[in-house]
Amino acid sequence: MPLPPPAPSAEPPDRERKRATILLIEDHADSAVVFERLLVRRGFGVVHASTLKQGLECLEQGGIDLLIADLSLPDGSGLDVMAPGTGAQRLPAIALSGFGAPEDERRSREAGFALHLVKPVDFSVLHAAIEKLLSQTNREGGDPAISQASRGV
Repeated sequence: MPLPPPAPSAEPPDRERKRATILLIEDHADSAVVFERLLVRRGFGVVHASTLKQGLECLEQGGIDLLIADLSLPDGSGLDVMAPGTGAQRLPAIALSGFGAPEDERRSREAGFALHLVKPVDFSVLHAAIEKLLSQTNREGGDPAISQASRGV
């Protein structure tokens, strides 16, 4: 007697999953290229903005699932992207900074970022955080916040 066909998986294969789109606000060109390449290799769509103004314009256009923002931008602070009315408040968001003092991490959390990573960022830490934030956001009633700020290596 032939075996029954395998039961469908609750989790669709990677190629069938909705491709999450990440808005990366990063003014350092080389860093942006590296982040974008690594994120695309992991299956994410990436929209890049190099200024606060460009980032806010991208948010207005919609279609963003997660935000990664450098806090030191040429035309303002990345913290400003989380201001009420920008649309970023509804998104899971990760702050990138060259500074990692407790005060810096506190300001990021208070602005609405779920996570504060210190440059240079360990990409495996960033990728794990992205996956966790997206899975929490996709679960009904999930809280997109990660309880503790993390430092990159």
